Amino acid sequence: MMPLLRWLALVGLFGSALGLRLYRIDDQFEHRRHASDVRDLIQSPGRAQMRALSMQHPLALADLFWLSCVQELGRFVEKHEPRVIRLKTWAQLATDLDPRYHQAYYVVAINLTVYNKDAEGSDRLLEKGRKNLPHKWQYPFMLGYNAYFLEGDLRKASRLWTEAAYMPGAPRFVPSLAARSRFQAGDEKQAEALLLTMIDHLSGRHKEDAIIRLKILRSEPILRAYDEACRTYFEQNGTLPASADELRLVGLVSHPARDLFGEPITLDENCRARTEIIFVREDEAKQRAGSKGKKAGNPGANNEESPDGNLKSQVTPAARGDGHGQSN
Repeated sequence: MMPLLRWLALVGLFGSALGLRLYRIDDQFEHRRHASDVRDLIQSPGRAQMRALSMQHPLALADLFWLSCVQELGRFVEKHEPRVIRLKTWAQLATDLDPRYHQAYYVVAINLTVYNKDAEGSDRLLEKGRKNLPHKWQYPFMLGYNAYFLEGDLRKASRLWTEAAYMPGAPRFVPSLAARSRFQAGDEKQAEALLLTMIDHLSGRHKEDAIIRLKILRSEPILRAYDEACRTYFEQNGTLPASADELRLVGLVSHPARDLFGEPITLDENCRARTEIIFVREDEAKQRAGSKGKKAGNPGANNEESPDGNLKSQVTPAARGDGHGQSN
């Protein structure tokens, strides 16, 4: 008789639990999953408390929160934007459990930057990652990206990109970014000095890129002289010169009509001097500073640019770095 009662009690308990899940928990979960503004998500109480709550399995629990981030980012497939509050909360929880979880920092920060133009939220994650993984060039690099494109702070961007340029594994174009943003901020001599200092410590293609950028920046005063000479010629004659060489022939400019690469200077209809190598001028490139912060996010976009080309192609969500699984 007693075994039968125990089995009946067990079946009743199981049925109650199943009913609770089907009619209460799952129903509430579905409602929360589709809610557009979720304010009742758990907030991280801090690293020490989270590790205690993980029952000595912080890395496994960190993975679960990271997978929640991945699922939220997967809403793009359904043509929906991820809920930012979820991404921020789960990334914070994951990185409190595993402070060396590079992917959680970096991928969520990139998405906050690219799709939400949320410099503050992105910077908070990047600074946390920078503190716990100080050898990773990606953190100062992305902080510099936010400073340049979202905040329009060119000097801050240059400082951060300079830091990234000296770190192991940094892409070869980073020194050029650091110098170019300094140049655009008005510190032209300092930009040249920065590149000269870097060139002494660089090698291979990194050094080649820095030398090319130095020539481009040093060619800018020559191109400006031809800009001004073209405008003067137009004011005097009511027409554009036949070529840049004509400006030198009439004495409006003294430097040969070539950049420091030896490429011939051409003039467009707006009296802007260009060459085959220097097609975008520095004042034109500067107009992109802060421009990304003024635009609404586009979930389908994949064309975020840096001052030195297509940044989106350079900053893809990294594979899980060397940090995860090495909690301190």
